[in-house]
Amino acid sequence: MVGSVVGSLNLGWPVVDQTTMTTPGVSHPSPTTAEDFRRVLDERAVQPVFQPLVDLDNRHVLGYEALARGPMGSALESPAALFGAAYRAGRVAELDWACRAAAFTEAVRGGLGPPLTLFVNAELVSLGVACPEDLRPAIELGRSNLRVVVEVTERAVAGDPARLLATVAQARQAGWGSPLTTSVPRRPAWPCSPSSAPI
Repeated sequence: MVGSVVGSLNLGWPVVDQTTMTTPGVSHPSPTTAEDFRRVLDERAVQPVFQPLVDLDNRHVLGYEALARGPMGSALESPAALFGAAYRAGRVAELDWACRAAAFTEAVRGGLGPPLTLFVNAELVSLGVACPEDLRPAIELGRSNLRVVVEVTERAVAGDPARLLATVAQARQAGWGSPLTTSVPRRPAWPCSPSSAPI
């Protein structure tokens, strides 16, 4: 099963350099404008790439982390540019939902499912914000077909612990995990750090 997932996720998409988290050979021809970002988000033109999480002891794939990318070759391809534009436009929550919806859709299409886990990132400011109606089918598809761990950015712990705890409760109600432990897992998986072990 793992081989079929690896072979079917993001077919034809360029490989992401794991050191710089960029796509080699892709130039960014122009600076981002508010109109560029509006068009990307309105058209739901975000793409997931999947990074395998591997047990270092036995080299088995345990799951995948979904990483968001804007349109390939654009100034919004990198997650930093994409989310920077979202913060400037005041549309972070909508972008966050769009990224999760794209990741869920592609993961299900690629055959990812239990026992493998899909790790998705979430911005704290978007948690507790209702999912846009057009993205609900993709989110429900993920809820019913995937084993998901929602990972909130580290700055959330100090920034708004009450919202973070409420979000963890919501994730658990949906049957998802949320990495909050700071203990070192017995058998770490790369690239998970000890602070992001699933609970």
